[in-house]
Amino acid sequence: ALRFRFAPPAAGHGAGGNLTLTNNPDHSVGADQLGIPMTISSDPRHGVSGTEGISVLSAGFPKWPDAPGFAAIGDPTVTRTFAETVSREYRAVGITMALSPQADVATDPRWSRISGTFGEDFATVAKLAAAYVEGIQGKRDGLARSGVAAVVKHFAGYGAQRDGWDSHNFYGRYSIYPGKMLERHIAAFRPSLDAAAAGVMPTYSIIQSHGFEPVGGAFSRHLVTDILRKREHYSGLVLSDFGITENCTHSCIDGDTSGEMERFTANPGAWRTRVRKTALSRRSMPALIKLEALRILLRSLPQPATAGSRCLGSMKPSPGSCSSSSNKACSRSLMST
Repeated sequence: ALRFRFAPPAAGHGAGGNLTLTNNPDHSVGADQLGIPMTISSDPRHGVSGTEGISVLSAGFPKWPDAPGFAAIGDPTVTRTFAETVSREYRAVGITMALSPQADVATDPRWSRISGTFGEDFATVAKLAAAYVEGIQGKRDGLARSGVAAVVKHFAGYGAQRDGWDSHNFYGRYSIYPGKMLERHIAAFRPSLDAAAAGVMPTYSIIQSHGFEPVGGAFSRHLVTDILRKREHYSGLVLSDFGITENCTHSCIDGDTSGEMERFTANPGAWRTRVRKTALSRRSMPALIKLEALRILLRSLPQPATAGSRCLGSMKPSPGSCSSSSNKACSRSLMST
C-alpha cells in the first residue's frame, strides 16, 4: 500500500504564524526537509454561484456558466477552452491544483451538489469531465509543465445519494445503486483517468453495493485498491477531503488503515509534528513515507513555470492576467447564450 502525508511546516504559533505562512509560502516550504513545493489548491471559483465548502463565489475572475451550463452546450471544445482559461488564471495567482472537475452523475434531482456536475447523462458527464481535465492540465495525456493539476471527483457514484442527502453529513452517508448502476457511475470517470488526471478524490459515501466494506469511499480497499488502482490501472495521486486526519487514531497515524489513501492535512504544523514524533517512537516511519508514494506525489505536482528554477519556483505566479479582456469577452458570450 502507498501512503504519504504532507503539510507545510509550522511558521510559528497562532495568527502570526499562520500569517507568515500565508505571506511567505516559499520560505515555509523551503524549510521542509523534502523540498517538495507547497501546492495551493482551490475549489471552482469561476461560476455564477458559490456554495460553502463546495465552490467559491467568483470575485476578481470572469464569471462563466456553472457545470450544468456546459452540459447544456454539450460541446467538449467549449469546455476545454474554459478549462484552459481557468488554468492560466489559476497559475497567474499561484494556484497549482484544481479540486475539479466533478465527474459525478446527478441521478437524484434532490441532491444538493448538482450545480457542480455536468448533469444526469452518463455519456455527457464522461466526455465533458475529460475535456476539462485536458484543458486545465494543458495537454491530453497528463500534466503539462505550465498546467494546473486536476483532481477529478468523487470516485465513484457520489451523485446517487440515498434520499438526495449529502454524504459530508452523517445522515447522508449512504449511496445506493438500484438496478446495479454503480458500474455506469465508475465508467463516467474512465475518460478522465485515461487523460491522466493528476489526482482522484474518492466519494465520502458508504457505497451500498456487493463487495464493498461499510466505510467511506476513501477508506475502502475494494474501491481504491481493487477497482481504481488495479482494475482501472490508475497510478496518480489519491487524496481525501482536507482535514480528515485531524482526529486520527494510532492506526491512522501509523498508516495501518485498510485503504490505500495518501492522506493530507491543511493544519500548518501541530498535526505534522505530533505524527512524526508518534511514528518515530513506534518505529513506523518507513510506513509513513515510501519512495513510490513520493514518486506518485511528485509526478502529480505542476513543475516550475520557468526553466532552470528549483521546485520552489512553482510557487511563483506565472506571467499573465487573471482577468484579461479576451477571457471576459468569452465568458460574457457564453453567459448570454
